[in-house]
Amino acid sequence: MIFKVMRTSDCFSEDRPPCNGAFMKVFPIIDTRTLSEEEFDSKFSIKWRDYGTGHKKLGKNKISRKTGDQTLWAIDIDSIDSLMDFIKKNGGIVLDENSIEIYDTYRE
Repeated sequence: MIFKVMRTSDCFSEDRPPCNGAFMKVFPIIDTRTLSEEEFDSKFSIKWRDYGTGHKKLGKNKISRKTGDQTLWAIDIDSIDSLMDFIKKNGGIVLDENSIEIYDTYRE
């Protein structure tokens, strides 16, 4: 599985990879809101469908759309064993459903 990967101490740098094996990959930017499309349209000056592509209703009060692409560092982790090896090599991590942050310094 491909994960976005970043290092806490270097979270704003695209100049150097955050870890060995990292590579640049294009990821979609997904805008997700916890309100209905109708609520969005009445609350904001722009209509939900006037911007972005791939508009989806994710539930009663949850919507999403693609608003662009971004190029970020990525890593391929294909098993729990690979993940454990990654942690041993890089230290503690914060794991999300599609991203890994190498937590090597404090942040708020």
